[in-house]
Amino acid sequence: MCLGLSGLAQVGGPQVGKTILRYTSSYTVYVKLWPASFHQSCALVPCLPPPQSSALCGCGCGRFPSPHRLGASTPPFTAAPPMASRLRLFAAGPTPGADGNSDPNPGISGKAAAGEREGGAKRPEPPRREVTDLGGGSEVVHVQRFVDREKAWEWFDYLDKTIPWNRPELRVFGRTAQPRDVCYVADEGLPDLKYSGHQPHAHSWDEFPVLKDILKAVHEALPGSCFNSLLLNRYKTGADYVSWHADDEPLYGPTPEIASVSFGCERDFVLRKKPTKSQAASGSGEAARKRLKLAAPQQQHSFFLKHGSLLVMRGYTQRDWQHSVPKRAKASSPRINLTFRHVLT
Repeated sequence: MCLGLSGLAQVGGPQVGKTILRYTSSYTVYVKLWPASFHQSCALVPCLPPPQSSALCGCGCGRFPSPHRLGASTPPFTAAPPMASRLRLFAAGPTPGADGNSDPNPGISGKAAAGEREGGAKRPEPPRREVTDLGGGSEVVHVQRFVDREKAWEWFDYLDKTIPWNRPELRVFGRTAQPRDVCYVADEGLPDLKYSGHQPHAHSWDEFPVLKDILKAVHEALPGSCFNSLLLNRYKTGADYVSWHADDEPLYGPTPEIASVSFGCERDFVLRKKPTKSQAASGSGEAARKRLKLAAPQQQHSFFLKHGSLLVMRGYTQRDWQHSVPKRAKASSPRINLTFRHVLT
C-alpha cells in the first residue's frame, strides 16, 4: 500500500516556488522539511515516483526528489531555518515509477504488495474515543460511533418490538409511575436488583439473542470488562426522563464500570458533582438549594448521546457524581438505552 503526501512544500535557492509534494489524502500529520545541511539521505522523507515534469532524486534511488536534493545538476540547498509543511497520508493505488513500473510500497515484498492490491481486506479503524477525566479517580469514556448506523437501527427495531417493556410504580414521595419504560436482564443466580421500592423481574439472556450480540460487542470494545446484568430503558418522547441519581448500590461494588449504549433519538446526558456532606447538611427546600447554588456552583459535564454511541462511567464516578437524562421538548421520537453492569456475587 502506497503512502501519498498532500500539502505544499517549497525549497530554497534556485528552485524557489517549485512544488515538490502534491498528492491528496485522508489522514493528517504535521512534519518538518529540513534543508540539506540537516540530514544526509532521503530516509527522513521517502522519495516518491516522479510526476512527468519533475527531476529525479539525486541520491540515485530513481524517484521523486526528497527535500535535500533535486538532482545532480541542481545546486545544493543553502542553510535556512526548518520549514513546516502540513502533509496528509493516505492509502493510494499504484503510482507509475520512473521506469514505468508500478511500485505501491518499496518496503513491502512484491507478493505482499500484490496480495494487498488483489483484494486484501482493509482493516477498519477503531472508533474514536473521547476520555473525560473528572478528577478524584472518576472517568468517562465516550465513543460516538460505537455501532454503524444501519446495524444500530436494526437493533433498535428489534428492541422496540421484542423487549417486554413495562412502566412500574415507584415509591418516590408517595407512589408514582416511573417516567420511562424498563426491562431487566441478568445472569442466573445473581442478587436481586431493587431501587425506589421496586424489584424488577430478571429475564434471561437466552430470551433475547440480540442482547447477547450487543453484550459481545461491548466486551470487545472494553477489554477486561465482565458485565453480567443489563437494565434497558425506553424513552417514548422528550417528556420521559431520568432524574438526578447515582448507581451506587452495594451490589455493584465501590468502583463499578457502567457501559451505556444508545439507540434512536439523540438525548443529553448530564453529570454533576455530588454535594459535600456539609453542603447536604445545610438544609433542604428551594431556599437551601438557591443558597447552595450561589455559594458553590456544581461542576457539570454534558454529553450528547447519538444513535449507536457508547458511554462508559468508571472509577469513583458513582461515588462522587450524579447523572441524569433531562426532559427535552424537541425530542419527539423514541430512544432506547442499554446500561450494562457487573453485579458482585
